[in-house]
Amino acid sequence: MDAPINSDSSDVDPFVGKDGSFMIYASNRPGGYGGHDQYISYKKADGTWTELTNLGMKFNTPEDDYDMDVSPDGKYLFLYWNGDIYWMKSLDLENPKGLW
Repeated sequence: MDAPINSDSSDVDPFVGKDGSFMIYASNRPGGYGGHDQYISYKKADGTWTELTNLGMKFNTPEDDYDMDVSPDGKYLFLYWNGDIYWMKSLDLENPKGLW
């Protein structure tokens, strides 16, 4: 995939929403909180992707933050931080204002 999804940085661990409308993945591109951060991009009607949005301090630390997944029923987020796995109730990923 071309920009804005792929970059010269390390872009890894993608999670694609069940309906293909969004993608969350880790990247160490400049401007993050440190190490790999979690980003989201939405698929537009024309098949291209929106610019990335960093998911912010709620989901990113100064360390590497790899792998964010959503449960098949969409009710939970699973996060891998500092060698541990955490989970939380998910909010509507189609309406990110309440989440990030």
